[in-house]
Amino acid sequence: RILSFGGNGMIGSEVLHQLLYDDANQEEYEIVLVSRGSWPFDSEERIAPNVQSTLVCDRKGGISNCPELMTEVQSTDEYYAVLDFSAYRPQWVQDAVDLLRDKARVFVYVSTDSVYE
Repeated sequence: RILSFGGNGMIGSEVLHQLLYDDANQEEYEIVLVSRGSWPFDSEERIAPNVQSTLVCDRKGGISNCPELMTEVQSTDEYYAVLDFSAYRPQWVQDAVDLLRDKARVFVYVSTDSVYE
């Protein structure tokens, strides 16, 4: 099970697409996508139908104010990975790390700022 914050934008959707469709990938991942609810580019056709679930959460209001996410985390023992493509503020990363500290094997933060440099 993979929890992905974002993953429906340009970079994140390509990563999730590779996890979902790469023939060399021996694993079948259950992906839970957490987003503000928008589907830019072609991600609504490429990604949305193939993730386990999509949870709407606007991290501006604080991660603890996202009831669907809180229920998901409480009901899941472990995530193979947590991917974060959508943290625009350091506090958002810290909140996610604090929430998932004992549940994630690995936490990967991808800053699009560093991707384009």
